[in-house]
Amino acid sequence: MADTSQRERIAAFDPAYWSLAAVFLFNGFQFSTWISRVPALTDQIGADVGGIGLALTISGAGMLVATPFAPGLCGWLGLRRAVVVPALIAVLLLPVAGLTRSVVQLSCVLFLMSACIAVMNVASNLSGLALARRLGRQVMPFFYGVAGLAGLGGAAVASVLSGAGWSPLAHFSAAAALMAPVLLIASRFLPVEESAEQDRTPHVRGLPVRRFAGYAIAAFVITLAESTTLDWFGLLLTRERGVTEAATAAGLAVFSLSIAGLRLVGSWVEAAVPVRGLLVVGAALAASGMTLLAVGLVPGSVYVVYVLVGAGLAYLYPAVVGQVGRNDPQAARTNMAVVAWANSLGYAVGPIVVGAVAMGWSIPIAIMMVAALLMGGVLLAVSTAVGRSVK
Repeated sequence: MADTSQRERIAAFDPAYWSLAAVFLFNGFQFSTWISRVPALTDQIGADVGGIGLALTISGAGMLVATPFAPGLCGWLGLRRAVVVPALIAVLLLPVAGLTRSVVQLSCVLFLMSACIAVMNVASNLSGLALARRLGRQVMPFFYGVAGLAGLGGAAVASVLSGAGWSPLAHFSAAAALMAPVLLIASRFLPVEESAEQDRTPHVRGLPVRRFAGYAIAAFVITLAESTTLDWFGLLLTRERGVTEAATAAGLAVFSLSIAGLRLVGSWVEAAVPVRGLLVVGAALAASGMTLLAVGLVPGSVYVVYVLVGAGLAYLYPAVVGQVGRNDPQAARTNMAVVAWANSLGYAVGPIVVGAVAMGWSIPIAIMMVAALLMGGVLLAVSTAVGRSVK
């Protein structure tokens, strides 16, 4: 306990710790800034539902295309530059999105912006792993909690500015002017890999295939469960359970706050609870909440289900990320890229797969399918990847 307290004090005064927290804050704020203005962007470019859907799909494709190149860019640029350079490009592209006047223009900007964020995501996660090794404690849950709270803050700001009549261009320009100095200041103190100064060549080493697949599968099913909660819980509750839209919107807010709040204290939780236990218990909680909702056995209030699922999902992805290359900085590059790609794939194909099942059978069956995949995927990861690397 004394050793843990000492490490916490060291982290509290470490510039690298707070600089990386600022990067994760930027990540959450930047995404929520533009995604919250999609209705205004749709009107601005004169798009229909199909047009804006195409633009958002291409945005997801940008992440899938760019992520495999992230390890090479991290090796070529160095970890600090691989975080800051794509982040600054994304900042500059934000006002450009506010200038678009067609689906093609918006699609191109979102593709490039998402590609930059994808590279930054891999590099910032690798920076977090390097920092965790140096501090001797887990830090990823806290950083993901910061990103979650920043996302909520960005959405709140977007709501206020939209109500005040700000155009996307004015809003995005102000956000860029705020975020760019933060990134530049943070870039001076970001952590680097232990061997980054001696080795700037791409690496292809990684975990054995079996363990490698375990991490990727876990990342995919975790993201699939998160996207299902965001996309389909509200439809089920409003169309088949008689719940108002206001209540489901409040439920999503409770869900997001549960995840962000628990992640902020996640470093202390991971110090006390084995990662294997966090993964199994978290998946069981989330799958239970999804199943209760699907079969109509909601205990007391729908908010209970949102809290249950949020609490279950809160630590899952940060815990998986925290195990990627934890003892091998060079292997972490390739491993992190694959996990991040699987994570992006879950967001990209999740709504399509779940939607197909919902149309063919029903929304409850689709949700129960995701719950089963979540539990099975995490158990598979525990038995192959985490079970062999975590005591």
